Amino acid sequence: MTTTALRRIHATPKRRLSAMRKTDLLIELPPVFLEGWFEVELVNMRTGMTRFKSRFRNLITNGGMNRIGGTLTMHSWLNALAVGTSNTAPAFGDAALGAAIASTTSDGGFSDTFGIGAGNVFIWMKRTRNFTEAQANGNLAELGFLTSDGSPILFNHSLIKDATETPIVITKTSEDQLRVIYELRIYPNLSDVIVPITINAVEYTTTTRPLSYPSTNRWTQYPVNMGQFGGNTTYGPRAHETDILVTTGSTTLPGAVASIDANDTRAAYINDSWYVDVTSTWGPATANHATGIGIIANSPANQLGAGQHMYQTKFAPKLPKDNLKRLNIVFRYSWARYP
Repeated sequence: MTTTALRRIHATPKRRLSAMRKTDLLIELPPVFLEGWFEVELVNMRTGMTRFKSRFRNLITNGGMNRIGGTLTMHSWLNALAVGTSNTAPAFGDAALGAAIASTTSDGGFSDTFGIGAGNVFIWMKRTRNFTEAQANGNLAELGFLTSDGSPILFNHSLIKDATETPIVITKTSEDQLRVIYELRIYPNLSDVIVPITINAVEYTTTTRPLSYPSTNRWTQYPVNMGQFGGNTTYGPRAHETDILVTTGSTTLPGAVASIDANDTRAAYINDSWYVDVTSTWGPATANHATGIGIIANSPANQLGAGQHMYQTKFAPKLPKDNLKRLNIVFRYSWARYP
């Protein structure tokens, strides 16, 4: 995986509001990269013979990338699988198949599965769709998932390809079932991201590192939860006094229970930006640690339970806060296509 370019962290000066001082920060978390694979299998149900089987990458459309910024999760991004007859090469701007003839939401009895890829470099989710003998018969050349909301759009698009990644037309008959497994991969940046910032003429260094990776209860559920960023003040970011970063695989930070943010507000998504901003606020009565704030732990997926955070950001020196200060941190969560 290519090394992710360092993201900037901006800080605006503290301003006096009556007797209260407010500190605003923007912390851009390293983006995650998305990749999709189709596995297509055509089986003659009378003979049991596999007539065609292949695995190939797909293109995630601009509409699909934007849909991630909405409030829906993967269950809505990957709803009905459509197949069609067009052999026109897919493009990022595609909103529908070239010539769709059928779609299905049937999983054929196969549940979604989740896991960690080879070398722990990515997490994956697999979803199955199955066309019966009576469905989608004809010469098939393309496929893609449609979203399930009020205005379905094409999330991804690919021509059907053989083992050499060459586009091919397959013929489905009334004796065949067509089974398609879609694998969505998420590649996080597992390296430390170190960024200098200046707050009130004081120089700080922030270091952001993944936390709890790979963990069944956290990162492996991200393909399901991605899309519902922020909005959870029960399990939101926590400001820790400790400034000891733990290993990527650790699930907890050392020290006493940290101060959870009192407010967690998500900004509206802007199309084609491929990021979502979530503002977390610690009021005058919270996060007033004796030696300052050393680390803030947070997670982009708001369905996770207490303490199940996915990132840790260290401040060096520690960030001072007392009962005359309100701290607002805007966490920016972004995504991109895998190279």
